Amino acid sequence: TPFQVKLMVIVAYDVRGVIVCHFVPHRRTVTAQYYRDFLLRQVRRGIREKRPDLVDSAIILHDNARPHKAECVGRLLRRWGWEELEHPPYSPDISPCDFHLIRKIKEPLRGRRFATREDIANAVRQQVTRFTHGAAHPEADGIQRLPHRWQRVVTAAGDYFEGL
Repeated sequence: TPFQVKLMVIVAYDVRGVIVCHFVPHRRTVTAQYYRDFLLRQVRRGIREKRPDLVDSAIILHDNARPHKAECVGRLLRRWGWEELEHPPYSPDISPCDFHLIRKIKEPLRGRRFATREDIANAVRQQVTRFTHGAAHPEADGIQRLPHRWQRVVTAAGDYFEGL
């Protein structure tokens, strides 16, 4: 049976760990405006606090979801001086959620049932704290392989390939 209690969690991270863990409010749709006004601004504050050397030169990788590709989001990223890596259409090889960290957060929670959204949030926070110390983590090794994966995608002209 499907879970009755669900919570959408958006995680922004780099090789040194989690920068922001954002819990989307109940029944809220992540539109371009929500992504721009709430999530990206929260990520920028997190970078300012945890990675101040990157606040004016961040490089962001997200997938091709409609809110990520909206013009209002692109304008904000350009205004901040952030570079947006292009994500080839239908290219699972460089999907941000495949860089191990998300799986490492989800694995200990798999199969558990939660009574409330707050119970889920607390369990996720507990997992996320394992990856917020600021030093490179073995769990973030997938993101460290991004340049190699990116080159393979470019060489394959965006076509899918096995064995990364």
